[in-house]
Formats: sequence, structure tokens, C-alpha cells
Amino acid sequence: MRIKNLLKLTIIVSIIITFNLNAIGQQQFGVKISGGISRIYGLLELRNHPISTKSTTFSPSIQAGLYYHLPMGKKCAIGAELLFSRVEGGQTVKWDYKDIGLSNIDGYGSDFTYEKISYFSLPVYYGYTSKRLTINGGFQISYAFSSSGRNESSYVYIIITEEGDRLTREGGLKRELNDLTIKDFDFGPRVGVIYRLTNQLSIEGMFYYGISNINQIKLSADELKIQQMTLGIRYAL
Repeated sequence: MRIKNLLKLTIIVSIIITFNLNAIGQQQFGVKISGGISRIYGLLELRNHPISTKSTTFSPSIQAGLYYHLPMGKKCAIGAELLFSRVEGGQTVKWDYKDIGLSNIDGYGSDFTYEKISYFSLPVYYGYTSKRLTINGGFQISYAFSSSGRNESSYVYIIITEEGDRLTREGGLKRELNDLTIKDFDFGPRVGVIYRLTNQLSIEGMFYYGISNINQIKLSADELKIQQMTLGIRYAL
């Protein structure tokens, strides 16, 4: 419900900006494309037992779409964008069977999950300009329209029986993941830096920090959140 309210607020702000373009001043409309890295990270748990190690992987990420730059005075401006955004990331969990309370088992296992999520994103932000440099900050809400991934797990362990015998077991599983069990909306703050090269061409760096737990698997304590960093160009039409 909270995310839906934030979505409504974002849409309302965007509508207000759009209807006041002519009143605000010399607005700018353009296109942008960026590339960078992202990760899908969070708290990972394994059957409520402690795990030996956990890590996340940074992966390629892209953004492309349209933007408005709306001056409000000589140095201040409001910006709004409509973007296609692809984020990717992987999580690895490795454990030792002794660490999860199984004293009669000696061995280890690992689980790797890689996700790809495509979003329609709507950032809204406030910017301050000094000469050619603009620093901005605001928030972004995104709607996931496509997702996929893969999962790979493996294990090797030795069971020590009451008679002292040692029985070795090993195995693994690989599977493709389609339509991940994630929430439709993601939300969080974003900051950016824009450097104007010419009246039409600028370079831009952006960092987004998702604060929503997008994991929607029931009976799971795992959290999944998104971070994204990109560098790209903006071209005013």
C-alpha cells in the first residue's frame, strides 16, 4: 500500500510539472542513454540457520529514455524522466554443514542465483546548476514488466554413521527462472551529476539506491534490493 501511495504521488508531481511547463520558463526536452553496473542484494538466509559466507555480484546495467529539464530561475531546475531500465545481479550463498548444526555431516554446499529485471522507471528530481555543472537529487519509482534468471546449486558431504562408516554424497541442480516472484514496484532515492558539453549535449552520472524489498516469496526471510550506477549522455532536442 505504501508503494502505491508513492506511485500516486510521483504521478501527481509529474502531471503538475507537465501542465506548468510553459509557465516555468525555457524548458528542455531530450533523449538519454546510459550504461553501468547494478546489483540485486540483500539479507540471505538458509532455513533460518547461519551460513558461512554470502556475497553479491555487480553486473551490467542500462538505461534509455526521455527527459524534461525545467528551469526555475537561473540556477535551479526540476527534472523528470521516463526510462527503460535493465538491472541484473547475482547472489551466492556458501555454507559448511557443520556450521548449520549437523555434527554428523562433513561437507559444504553453495547456491547461486542470477536475476535480470526490466523496469519502466519514472525519476523526479531537483537540480542546482553552477556554470556547466548540475547536481540533482530526488526519487524514482519503477514498474517491473519483465524478469528472468537462473539458479545453480551444488553440494558435497560425507555422512558419518553410528558405526563409524563414511558415506559420500554429492550433487547439484541447474534451472532457468522465468517470471521471478518479485513485487511489481520498486522505489528509492537517486542522485546525479550532469556536465554540459554544448547547448545540446551533456554527460551524466547517476546512482540509485532502492529501499524496497522486492522479494515476494511467501515464508521467506530473504530480502532483495537494488542498486544501480550509470554513466551516459543526454541530447536536447
